Amino acid sequence: MQHHYDANPYVVPSAGVPGYKFDPLLHNDYPYSPIHYGFLFAEICRLICALGHGEQALSVFLFKGLNWLAYIALVPAIYFVSKRLGARRPDLSVYLFMWNPIILLQSLSNGHNDILMALLVVAAFAALLYEQVELAMVAFVAAVLIKGLWLIGLPFVALYIVRHGGWHRLLSSILVGTAVGLLISWHYLLQWDQVDCGAILQNFRYTNGSFIGALADTMTAVKSLLLRNPTNSGLLFVLQIIFYAEF
Repeated sequence: MQHHYDANPYVVPSAGVPGYKFDPLLHNDYPYSPIHYGFLFAEICRLICALGHGEQALSVFLFKGLNWLAYIALVPAIYFVSKRLGARRPDLSVYLFMWNPIILLQSLSNGHNDILMALLVVAAFAALLYEQVELAMVAFVAAVLIKGLWLIGLPFVALYIVRHGGWHRLLSSILVGTAVGLLISWHYLLQWDQVDCGAILQNFRYTNGSFIGALADTMTAVKSLLLRNPTNSGLLFVLQIIFYAEF
């Protein structure tokens, strides 16, 4: 969308391109939905498609190749962080990562972008261990701009920084992280008033075949077992809060 059609993928969906079904780089699964990943991943997509010159096989190779590089880089990063935290067998941490079937299937075979987020998160942990909180916050913000799921970790990171460096270090790290985030996102934010946020949120609620989907299915089972009246939204809301807090 960006490189070949000079379009903002947060504004223009695939179906907005005439003849999109005949372009091998425009997938037909979500033709009417804008991209629902972060701005940094959109930039990575733009760069890879530019390097791929519109060729599907080369572009797929580059996407998966990037994930392989992230996979390789995570090995010493996980070993270092595990050892720094005092683990007796940091090699076991590496082993559990390298042979995890979800990692192998989802990130390397399927080529999904979670591993890019994971690399940035582990790099941020490494920076925290050396008290480089500004650098850590930059890495955390970059991870969020790959996939917004990591927002769930930022409050805990902020608490860690306050406890080990004080409020002034938290403020400085937030300022640096925000500046870097805006630098990455500015190009897309200029057209944010044209973004169909409802379509993006709809994609966030699409959880089939995912771990969050498994949680939702469990919640449905709990509702069926405990609630005679499935429309009792108040009790269901309380159960959901308890369930996700437990998670």
